[in-house]
Amino acid sequence: MSKLRVIIVGIILMTTQLSAQQRLHTFHKLSTRQGLTSNQYSYYIFKDSQGFVWASSISGLNRFDGYRVKQYHAVPKDSTSLISEFASQGHFYEDEQQDLWFSNKSCLMQYVRKDDNFRRHYFTLPNGDLAKEYYFWAHMHSERQEVYVSGANHLFVVDTKDPKKKSLVDSIFVGINDRMFTLDNGHQ
Repeated sequence: MSKLRVIIVGIILMTTQLSAQQRLHTFHKLSTRQGLTSNQYSYYIFKDSQGFVWASSISGLNRFDGYRVKQYHAVPKDSTSLISEFASQGHFYEDEQQDLWFSNKSCLMQYVRKDDNFRRHYFTLPNGDLAKEYYFWAHMHSERQEVYVSGANHLFVVDTKDPKKKSLVDSIFVGINDRMFTLDNGHQ
């Protein structure tokens, strides 16, 4: 009987150990040795719906696939690259097409997943000029698929399904730490 108990206890311990092993997670420590653009100032980190981890820095944008880092940089004569090495001034948002949106110091950036490149979005100020500075903040309304963004001390909105639909919301300053909340009636 004691031999049978030892076998039963052994089986229980083996199955417990196997189920515990399934709960283990792998953690990666990333640095410039693994391909990050910078070891400093990686303020915004985002995991997208495809499992990529994005990390902004003052030296470009990084995309980690679990094995290696792909770097994105500003290329002065390439309008489909980042506009600045200061990759993201705020949080990342993913739309229904799985494109990423984030504010940059000079514009609203859209990472176009199918093309693996970027589009720059500028907004028109009340005086007719383009807002080309102070894009410190962005927020996506996930139900409407709209991105609200501050630019040149104004608040704008763009429809992610049709980015040509852009408009001025208000002439107010929205700072980096400001937040937007949806009201019960669906408005922000």
